[in-house]
Amino acid sequence: MNFNLPQPVRVVEDTTAAEDFHRKLRQREAGLNGDLNPGEVVTMELHTAAGERIRVQDVGYYRDTDTLIFQGFDPANNLCQIIAKVQGLQVMFRVITLPEDQPRKRIGFRVYEEPEQDQPDLTEQAAPSVDRQELMSLLANANTATEVAVARGAAESYLASNPSDGDVRTALDQLPYPTGD
Repeated sequence: MNFNLPQPVRVVEDTTAAEDFHRKLRQREAGLNGDLNPGEVVTMELHTAAGERIRVQDVGYYRDTDTLIFQGFDPANNLCQIIAKVQGLQVMFRVITLPEDQPRKRIGFRVYEEPEQDQPDLTEQAAPSVDRQELMSLLANANTATEVAVARGAAESYLASNPSDGDVRTALDQLPYPTGD
């Protein structure tokens, strides 16, 4: 007797739509980065339903939700953060040529713990927390759009835990408007 037993079924890990979309964005960006010529960089733009275009510097998601977080700059170089459900997102990757004096910068990808938190803790691929002295140096030396965004995020996170620190708040208020990367 020959029993034709079915082949074992591969168990697919249970993931949220946000986690899956985040993974696919990372894969697409990594694939595009592999095909770049010298002096080129991959950029990502988010196109909102209202017609806004945001140049994405960082994309993350909250664990156990279908919520993505995009941080970047609008055409007027205003820092923006968009929190959106996966359904209906319009994201565009673009390969651009950089001026010779500009270094390549990759898009950041992060995972956040809880959507209820005002300033979520980063759990994957995050920069280590900075102490106050490093934070003040970061704020004082931020010039490019990316540096300003990083400094602003670090200062806001620090101020969430230390709201009475007037020096950090003043330095944050004096950050220049980003001039681009």
